[in-house]
Amino acid sequence: TNIALTSTLSGTTFSWTIVETNASGAMPGSGNTITNTLTATGNTNGTVVYTITPTNNGCSGIPIDVTVTVLALPATPTITTNSPICSGSDAIFTLTGLPNATVTYSVNGNPAQTIVLDGSGSGVVTETNATSNVVLVISNINDGTCNNPNTTTATITVNSLPNVNSLTAVSPQICTDTSAAFTIVGTPNATVTYSLNGNASQTVVLNASGTATVTQ
Repeated sequence: TNIALTSTLSGTTFSWTIVETNASGAMPGSGNTITNTLTATGNTNGTVVYTITPTNNGCSGIPIDVTVTVLALPATPTITTNSPICSGSDAIFTLTGLPNATVTYSVNGNPAQTIVLDGSGSGVVTETNATSNVVLVISNINDGTCNNPNTTTATITVNSLPNVNSLTAVSPQICTDTSAAFTIVGTPNATVTYSLNGNASQTVVLNASGTATVTQ
């Protein structure tokens, strides 16, 4: 704040005391200008009351109060996600913060974008068909009066799709009444659904090295 103090009487000096409510940065002092950097200490507006006393020729005048309102910065939204997701799915970030605030953000380091939170303070950012981890960075929040250049980050982990790399018959030729065996090689610990000769589906879990054998 910057408050210039003047008087119609030449030689008048000024001193002041302070009372802070939900605010900080004010200092008592003396002089012709009150210059303080004030900060709201919470998510609600604060006030600073300066009680200013003029003095001239050793006589004190009637103190006056000057109240300064300190606007709180808009709160940084919280971010919830649908992490982890499978490759090819949508990465969804849900922002919850100050109703109608404008939030500036970027995704994976791309150019900044903005989203306006709705009347309940909610907004959704979606990255479609994600194939690698998705990082959202909030860089500013504006409530129409004040900017909050606070940075917060959220990451959605994108898991690769499990694969079957090979399917081979243990023995390409077998005798009648002999079991047919097949070796499956793929993603370790993956559950593989298969059917034999068009019969009902079954499942097998690949071992830690990514192999399993099924028989008929």
